[in-house]
Amino acid sequence: MSPPSPDPIKYEQQVYASGLHSGRPPFTFQSSEWEKLAKPVLSGSAWGYIHGNAGTGSTYDKNLHAFSKYSIVPRRLVPSLKDSEGNELFSDCSTTVLGQKLAFPIAAAPVGVQRIFNSAGESAASKAAASIGVPYILSTASSTSIEDVAKANGEGSQRWFQLYWPTRDNDDITISMLNRAKKAGYTALFVTLDTFVLGWRPSDMDNGYNPFLHADRIGVEIGFTDPVFRAKFKAEHGYDIDEDAKTHPIDIEGGSLSKAAQEWTKIVFPGHSKSWEDVKFLQEHWDGPIVLKGIQSVADAKKAVEIGVQGIV
Repeated sequence: MSPPSPDPIKYEQQVYASGLHSGRPPFTFQSSEWEKLAKPVLSGSAWGYIHGNAGTGSTYDKNLHAFSKYSIVPRRLVPSLKDSEGNELFSDCSTTVLGQKLAFPIAAAPVGVQRIFNSAGESAASKAAASIGVPYILSTASSTSIEDVAKANGEGSQRWFQLYWPTRDNDDITISMLNRAKKAGYTALFVTLDTFVLGWRPSDMDNGYNPFLHADRIGVEIGFTDPVFRAKFKAEHGYDIDEDAKTHPIDIEGGSLSKAAQEWTKIVFPGHSKSWEDVKFLQEHWDGPIVLKGIQSVADAKKAVEIGVQGIV
């Protein structure tokens, strides 16, 4: 567990000190304004992807309302959280989640396709999460490899891996991803159960935009850097995933990158669900905590406890 950097108290003091000389921060601290400020600097398709949701958006609205009822409740008259030099920062909000000590009961959720917002992709977000001392959850739909995100996240930082679960006839690819994640220091596995097909996203459909199918490696980099997927693609087609990218513009339909993107998308969004029995396969090949993501009923929550997973979302 690492304290946030820079020290938020010192940073606040610096902002006010700068204000004495008419200095202003480069961005607003009012989080309610961030979406409005982001829209003009993003493409229409990027804005539609990050701001959009599925169906009528009613579940999204309900989630926001439900989440607003929760508060972080710090304890008083207890030791404060300290920085690496032993200086006191603020009230200790630390807790233990999945057997790991966290500075705050907060983690950065798995959001893929991040290179449409930032050229550094998920590496930028993982680095930011590490700087403030919260775990970063890497999406299978990342535009950056498992290994590169881990490197940006840094030694001693907490990182977890979210799995879009490939078809069972591609168990070798699943095992490869899990092994890569373990080797790169990801310590918990979040398994998405409610997105085995792409969501019905009106904003993306209005824009005719599926980020995974373009030949720019956005949203598919974990597949494109996976040795098992690469080997299977070459065995079937007779050439490497990257081969055509050297001689064809990346936006040409039907190039190897585009074809591989389509094949990878079919593997991780196969169109059919797994079973409770299938979870045993993951338990056999992952030696850390497993969290089932997408559980929405009490009956399923109880079943998750029965089979021995460590959490639900």
